[in-house]
Amino acid sequence: MHELEIIALFTPAEHRAQDVEDVLKAAVTPSRAEPGNVAYAVRRLAGTPTRYAVLERWADDEAFAAHGQTPHIRRLLDRADELLTGPPELLHFAAGEVA
Repeated sequence: MHELEIIALFTPAEHRAQDVEDVLKAAVTPSRAEPGNVAYAVRRLAGTPTRYAVLERWADDEAFAAHGQTPHIRRLLDRADELLTGPPELLHFAAGEVA
């Protein structure tokens, strides 16, 4: 098994940026406490329109899959149609550094 690195990108629907930010902020502490979490941080991308990136590292694929079923993540995903312009974009990184 290998450590998994992911960036999840979220684009709030019109007038919903604060709602998305609130839900993402609320997910930080419980996500960091999950088994298999190595790192978890939320960042706002510079510029407009407002977008958020969640920088995540997990011990393995199973830990990341379990994360997607937790109440704090379901709270966002179950409201995605009202809060986001579309589903989160997930960027999965290959194991190891290139250089």
